[in-house]
Amino acid sequence: MRTVVIGASNSLVKGGVVQGMIDGGLNVVANGSLGHSQATILPFRLSDSQYGSLDFDHLIVEIATNEQIALRSSLANFTTIKSVLDWTARWCAERGIGLTLVTMPESASYLHAGDMRRFGVRRFLNEYAKERRLQIFDGYDWLDDRITQQGADLEGSFDTPAHIQTEIAHAFGVRIAESIDPTPPRSKRQLRAAPDFEYVAMAESESWARADTIERSTSIGSAQLLRLRAEQEFELELKRGNVVGTVHNAAGSTAILQVDGVASHAKRMDGHPGEKLILTAWGLRTPVPVDGATRLRALPVGYLPDLEHNHATIWRPLSRHARGLPTVELAGLVLANRPG
Repeated sequence: MRTVVIGASNSLVKGGVVQGMIDGGLNVVANGSLGHSQATILPFRLSDSQYGSLDFDHLIVEIATNEQIALRSSLANFTTIKSVLDWTARWCAERGIGLTLVTMPESASYLHAGDMRRFGVRRFLNEYAKERRLQIFDGYDWLDDRITQQGADLEGSFDTPAHIQTEIAHAFGVRIAESIDPTPPRSKRQLRAAPDFEYVAMAESESWARADTIERSTSIGSAQLLRLRAEQEFELELKRGNVVGTVHNAAGSTAILQVDGVASHAKRMDGHPGEKLILTAWGLRTPVPVDGATRLRALPVGYLPDLEHNHATIWRPLSRHARGLPTVELAGLVLANRPG
C-alpha cells in the first residue's frame, strides 16, 4: 500500500513513528511533514504542485500536537481544523484513497490534566473520527497502555515536551502499520458541504517578477519565497474567500505579516532565526476575508491592536535583535473559497 504521511515534527524524527510504519510493512512513498505545522499543511501538501498528483493509496495525517499547543495559547481555530479535515476526507474519497488520523502526545496534556482544554484537540479528533467513520490511532492511549503495562515513567517517556521518546514512537508506528484500515472514506453530505481549499503560491502571482524573491533549500527540499522587508508591500489577486493560513520560512521571518483584503489582520511570523530554511504551515485564528485585490505587508516588530501571536513563539517577546531589516519570507497562502 503506497502511503503518504503529512504531519509535523513528530513525523520527521529519525527512527521515530514514520520509521516504525516502514518497519511495520507500510510502503511510505513520501513524507510531506513540516515541523511546527498545523492543519493548514494539508491543502498545501495536497496541491497539484506538491503531492496532489502523486500516485498513492493511503494518507496518514498527524496534526494534533501543534494544534494542541495552539489551543493552550487560545490560537486554535476548530472551524478551520474541521473544514480542512472534511475537505481532506472528501479529496481522498473522490480518489479512492484511504485516510487515517494519528495523534501524537505532548507532555503538557498529561502534566496539567485538570484543565480539560489541554485535551481539547485529542478529544476533538477522536469525536471527529467517530462521526466521520475514519480510523484514528491515539498516541495518548498508546502511551497510557505502555505506562500501565510496563511501569514506564511518564516524564521519562518524552524526549522534549512535544515529542515522545523515539523508541516509543517507533513502536507506535509499527502498531499503526500492522492495524491500518485501507478503506477510503465515504463522501457523505457533511464532506460535500465543506469549503474548497486552495494553496496560492506567491511564485505564481503576476507580481512575482517585480518582487524581492529568494530560493532557499536544505537537504530535504527547497522553496521559492517572497521576501517582504519592513514596510514593503506585495499585491495579488485572490478569489472570493478567506485566507486561513500561511506557508512560510520560520527561520527567515522576523516580522509581522499583515493581510489587507476585505478586512485586515496581522500575525507574528517570527520563528527560529539562525537556520537557512524551516518551512512550516500555520493557521490563522482569525481568517481574513478577501475578494480580488489583496495586499500583503511586512510590519516591524511592535505591538498592534488585535495582533495574533503564533504557537511557536507566543511566550517569547517580539524580538529586536534579529540582524538586518525585519522580514517575512512567504511561500504562499492557504485560501478557503466561498461560493458566489
